[in-house]
Amino acid sequence: MRTHIRELLDKGLEHYGYGKYKEAIECWKQVLRIDPTNEEARDYLTSAGEPISELPPSHPPGKTVENMREAFNKGDFASACVLATMFTQPSIPTETHQIYVLSALNLIDYYLNNKKFREVRPVRTEKNADIENFVLTTQEAFILGLCDGQTTVEELKSLSQLNEMETTRALLRLKSMGLIKW
Repeated sequence: MRTHIRELLDKGLEHYGYGKYKEAIECWKQVLRIDPTNEEARDYLTSAGEPISELPPSHPPGKTVENMREAFNKGDFASACVLATMFTQPSIPTETHQIYVLSALNLIDYYLNNKKFREVRPVRTEKNADIENFVLTTQEAFILGLCDGQTTVEELKSLSQLNEMETTRALLRLKSMGLIKW
């Protein structure tokens, strides 16, 4: 399935490059029918001028919003962030977006200011055998490949050439999915 999604994304880019905008938009919409959370397709559609409000929501609201609110109120910012990322901008109620932003900032700030975190050596878990079942950004996939249990967070930052916040965000998301541990 990931291969099919990648083919549709690339085919859309090819159509777009040849000025076939309708065909490109249809390819990217097909991706969202398969994987409503695919941010790359959403970014391409937005860049092509496709109205975001016409895109399907990435995840239906409901119990998830309640769980996210509860996690935030308990100070479980990691869970609140993960739950909030199930929504895309057009379908995010204002409160949900605010909880996401506050949770993400609190969590990242905690790790950025935690000197011990820089010396942590993330290692991939057994869940990596099922990696095709996860939707990762290019940055997350690259960071995941570097998590060998030997390399510190500080070294990962340097190797990945991402800034400290991007590296921390990617590591926290990978950890929340159970793909790495420390």
